[in-house]
Amino acid sequence: MASRRPFLDQRLQGTCAYCGAVAESTDHVPSAVFLDDPLPPNTPVVRACLRCNRSFSLDEEYLACFIACVLCGSTDPSRISRPKIRRALEAHPKLAASVGACAQVTSEGRLVWTPQSDRVRNVVLKLARGHAAFESGLTQPH
Repeated sequence: MASRRPFLDQRLQGTCAYCGAVAESTDHVPSAVFLDDPLPPNTPVVRACLRCNRSFSLDEEYLACFIACVLCGSTDPSRISRPKIRRALEAHPKLAASVGACAQVTSEGRLVWTPQSDRVRNVVLKLARGHAAFESGLTQPH
């Protein structure tokens, strides 16, 4: 599978899409955790420094698990249809507990999910910066 190459000025090839530092890796946009394996052909990528690439991973995994749990109404890994998310919940009990803590039953008996807004914000901003860098070649420092 070949990832799509960003269209950008050659002078920006070596800079991190998120902070402008020297880029030592590539990052999928959208994040690989939101996509099923095998990843689609031509998945867009941007250049990223290792610090930025790693710093978003836990929040991305949290949000992907949160969305999957909301869709099935449970944090029980056996009820999750996406293998990648099921494995994450099985491998990381603290992650499953963190997502589970977001679910509350109302007095009417309805299950209401409230995500950790700071984690959602981090992922949304990361995805926006990544897409902007991919499309325009401009970095979006924090």
